[in-house]
Amino acid sequence: MPQARPEIRAAKEPLTTDEFKRALEQGLGRAILCLKKHDPTPYKEIVLETCVNDTRYDAQCEGSRVPYLMEAIDLCHDEDFFRDAILDKFPATSNTTLPENPDVHLAYQFTDFMLEFAKRGSSKARDLLYESFVSNGKNSDEFSFGRDDAIIELDGLMGLTFVLEHYAKIASQNRKFHLEDWYLNSFNKQFGDGNIQQHVKQLSAVNQDVRLLVRRSKFFSKKSVAPQTRQKPAPPTYEAFQNAVQRRNPYRGGIGYWSKRATKIQIKRAARDLIQETEPELIRSYLYAFYKRKFPFSIKHLLRLVRHEHPDIRLHSVIALQRFQDSRVRALALELIEDQDLRYEAVGLFEQNYFLGDADKIVRVLLEIKGSVQLHGVGYCLRDIYEKNRIPEALEPLILEYEQNPCLLCRRFALNLLHDLEILPDWMLEEAQLDAYDHTRETVKAWITPKTP
Repeated sequence: MPQARPEIRAAKEPLTTDEFKRALEQGLGRAILCLKKHDPTPYKEIVLETCVNDTRYDAQCEGSRVPYLMEAIDLCHDEDFFRDAILDKFPATSNTTLPENPDVHLAYQFTDFMLEFAKRGSSKARDLLYESFVSNGKNSDEFSFGRDDAIIELDGLMGLTFVLEHYAKIASQNRKFHLEDWYLNSFNKQFGDGNIQQHVKQLSAVNQDVRLLVRRSKFFSKKSVAPQTRQKPAPPTYEAFQNAVQRRNPYRGGIGYWSKRATKIQIKRAARDLIQETEPELIRSYLYAFYKRKFPFSIKHLLRLVRHEHPDIRLHSVIALQRFQDSRVRALALELIEDQDLRYEAVGLFEQNYFLGDADKIVRVLLEIKGSVQLHGVGYCLRDIYEKNRIPEALEPLILEYEQNPCLLCRRFALNLLHDLEILPDWMLEEAQLDAYDHTRETVKAWITPKTP
């Protein structure tokens, strides 16, 4: 079992700088808690370093980290220092397009900082927000890094006017430029449907370029505002599956999507073809169909594939076996959990084959994992294991999941399950109220808020 955890003592004594850095980068509430209860001076530079880097594991899913970081800034009691350092760190002009820019999420984070500081009265932040929007190299809403939306949020209809006039100027010089049909409609909630329509009409009446831009976006057409009927996807065909298999793609690609929608008859056909296949790359592709769908026949063939010389076949065979409750699968789990190449996937074999005491084995694996991708992957296995086996000994594995997993969404899962099992530690409940993930804060607040009769 792991040693006494530093987070348990965090409320009583300061975190070390290394502990604080890790907590802040992961978005753990204990970093905010530490700043609240102790002298923030030793952590000031760490807070700044985190602000000028994107430390999120999955920025698209986790949302903005800026509200959390602004809390840290406020607790350091030196906003001027942080504001000037953050705004000076980033250039006003971005000359790279999104697909080529490795720091695209950092650019969006900078937008959020500019907006926040501008809301607090910084003329420097306001000017930089406007300048960086106008001078953006791509000259397109798709590549404005959200600065058009930030300007509109900051200055309302006046900001919208500025954004539209800028885009209209581009449209007058580039016939292909247009705003997506949903763009202007997306502000209906902010300004009210009638208000946004009226404002755009008035602006179009005095600015020919804006009128052209609006026409291109079909803003006033019934087609753009009418609810779109979702077409039911065509049923999957086995020919489509075979074509995907023949591409020999090392990634699941469309096979995983096909298998979710495939009929039982099609899944059985895929299993028969897998049994007959001998080419390694094709075997691997067939195995992709059994990530989410259970292999419909005896597991003997999958057990043989686990011993295949091709590493990908061994790997995907183990994943396919995760859906089976069988003494042979448990024996395989106990064997492979010692295998350096397959131990992470072997953890998933315990979902259907769990015995009391297996938490010790899982903890040992978790403590030895180094990479964030592996931690995230094993986190999915833990979710399945302890959703099925809801027992108190889940405490240590789920604490490590909360502690180590870089994904805020997976951390929230660990919290939820610990709460459901009534084994959530008080220290975790306390710091989770300050987590970087808004949904985690909302969930914990609901737990501790007395329900009105």
